[in-house]
Amino acid sequence: MRALPRSFAGEVVTQGKRGFVEFALDRERRFSQAAVVDGMLSASGVDTKGPWSLPYAGVPVRLREDEAVELAFGVWLEGRDYLASFDPRRDAAACGVGAGGPQVSVRYNLPQIGNPELAFALADAALLSVTHLDIYGHKTVLSFREWSDADPTGVRWPLVTTWKEASGRDVLVTLTRSAPGIECPSRPSEDCLAPPHSRIGFSWPKENPVRVPATFFLNEIFLHAQAGGRAFWGLVDSGATLHVVDTGSPLASLFRPAAAAQSSTPDQRSQFALGEIREAVELGDLVVQHFPAAAVSVPSFDEFGKRRPEMLIGHPLFLGTAVRIDYARQEFLLSKDARSLHSKSAIAIPLKILGQTVVAEAKIDGLASWFVLDTGDSETLDLFQDWAAVHGFPGPRPTFTFRQQSEVGNSQADEKRMRPATFEFGPIRLTEPLAAIDSVSSPSDRVAGQVGNGVLAHCAAVVFDMDNRTLWLEPPCDRDVPEDLSGWVLERKDSAAYPNRPWVARFVIPGGSADLAGVKAGDRILRLAGRAATLEISTFESVTKQAPGTKIRAVIARSGEKREVNLRLVRLLAR
Repeated sequence: MRALPRSFAGEVVTQGKRGFVEFALDRERRFSQAAVVDGMLSASGVDTKGPWSLPYAGVPVRLREDEAVELAFGVWLEGRDYLASFDPRRDAAACGVGAGGPQVSVRYNLPQIGNPELAFALADAALLSVTHLDIYGHKTVLSFREWSDADPTGVRWPLVTTWKEASGRDVLVTLTRSAPGIECPSRPSEDCLAPPHSRIGFSWPKENPVRVPATFFLNEIFLHAQAGGRAFWGLVDSGATLHVVDTGSPLASLFRPAAAAQSSTPDQRSQFALGEIREAVELGDLVVQHFPAAAVSVPSFDEFGKRRPEMLIGHPLFLGTAVRIDYARQEFLLSKDARSLHSKSAIAIPLKILGQTVVAEAKIDGLASWFVLDTGDSETLDLFQDWAAVHGFPGPRPTFTFRQQSEVGNSQADEKRMRPATFEFGPIRLTEPLAAIDSVSSPSDRVAGQVGNGVLAHCAAVVFDMDNRTLWLEPPCDRDVPEDLSGWVLERKDSAAYPNRPWVARFVIPGGSADLAGVKAGDRILRLAGRAATLEISTFESVTKQAPGTKIRAVIARSGEKREVNLRLVRLLAR
C-alpha cells in the first residue's frame, strides 16, 4: 500500500477514563499499538519474530498465531488488505439499507482474523463499520463516524472510531495525528515496532530453581513472601488476570496507584485501582521489582484466619517464570526454564493463552472443551453458567443450590452443584466429581469452566511451562484428593460469647451430613470430633474429609444453648 509506513496517535476514552493511543504499521506488515489509560500501559503488535503482547500485567509475552486473532485482524484492517483479499469462491457480498442509507456488506470467511464483515456506503464507498469475532469468539463492532481528507497518496483515514465489545464496553478513539513513517512520541528512544520496555524486573539468584516457602492449606497454595521488610502470605491463583492487593491489609500501604481509584468491581461496591507495589517483592531468593497489581477489597480472605493472605499472586507470575507446584511434597518452585522442574516421565498437556487466562482441553461426560487452569480454586471443577446451559448441564442430573460469597468484592450469587458421570484431563480420570455451575459468564463460547486444585492435585506435581505452552503432569496421577462431606458452608462470625469459635453454618445443604444430623443455618460450630473449632480451621476441617459412613460427634451452639449432634458422612448427589 502506497500510504505505508504510517503512524497514528489519538485520544482514547473507555469506561469514563481518558488516555492516549498510538499505532504504527510498515510495508512488511509489522505493527504495534500502545495505549495508556489510568496511567497503565498496555501494548501489542507483530514484529519480525511474530505477534507479541504486553498487557496491564506488565509481563511481555510472545503469542502463537492462534492466540493473536485480534492482532492479525488489526494488521489486515489498518493495511487495507481487504481491498485485495476478496475471493468470490470463499467470501460473500450483498446490498442492503443501513442507518445511513444504502450500503454494501462484504463478508470474509477468514477465521484467522475473526471472519470480518465490512459495511461500505453505496454512495461514496466510505467504510462505515467492521464486525469481527475476537479471541474469545465474541462479536466486536468498529464504527467510523468521520474521515480525514485524502493524504498525498490519495488515502483517507478514520478520525473517530468506536469499538463496541460484546461485554458492552465502548472504546472511543479520536485521531489527533496521522503521519508517514514510523514514530512513537511516547517512547522516542525505542523501536516503535518492538515490544515496549517492561517496568517489571526479575532478579534471579545463581542457584536455580528457586524454592519459595509455601503452605498447602484448605486445598489452597500460600506463599510466604516479603516486601518492604515484612513478611506476608500470598494466595497463588493462576486464574487471576492480575496480582491483587487486598486494600484491608498492611501490604496495601506499599501499593502505588497509577491513577486515582475510580473503577469498581462487578458488584459496583468495591473500589478498584491499578498500579504496582513500590517495594521489591521477594519470593524466596527471587526478587521482583515493580510488581504490577490491582488493589481491591477481598473480604473472603478473613476466612483463612492466621494465614490470611494479603495478596492474590496471579497469572502474571506464570507468564514471567516457570512454576512447579508439588502437591505430594508440598513444595513451590520457580525457574527461568521449565526443563529443570519436571522429570522425563512427566506427561505433557498442551496449553493456550486465551486473552489473560491459560486454558487446556479436558472432557466432561465425553464432551471436549477448554478449561481455565485456576490454582486459586480449591474446588474440583467449575462450569460457567452460559456454557453449561448451551451444552445441557445440569440437565437431568440431581443438583442443590446455595448462595456463595465472591472471592473479590462483596457480592453473593447462587451456585448450583451437580455430579457429571466422568471428567478427563490428560491422565486424570475422575468418576462423579462434584462440580459447581457458577453464576458468572464464560469469557468465551469455547471455554467450559475452570479446573482447580481438586483436579490438579490428583497428580504428584504440575509444572506450568508457558514458553512452550505445556502443562507437565508428574505421575502418579491417581492420588486421593478427599472431598469435604460436611454438608455445610461455613462463614466467619466472631462472637464475644464464644471467643475463638468463629465458624457459623451459613448454609446447610439439604440431604447432606449436617442436615441429616439436625444442624441448621446460623448454628455455631464449637467442637468437631473432639477438636475445638478455632479460627485455625485446618485443625478440624480435615475431619469431614473422611470416607462416607464415618461418624463424627459435633458440639454446636444455637440461640445461646450448646447441643451435641452426630454426623454420619454422606456423599451428596451420588448415584
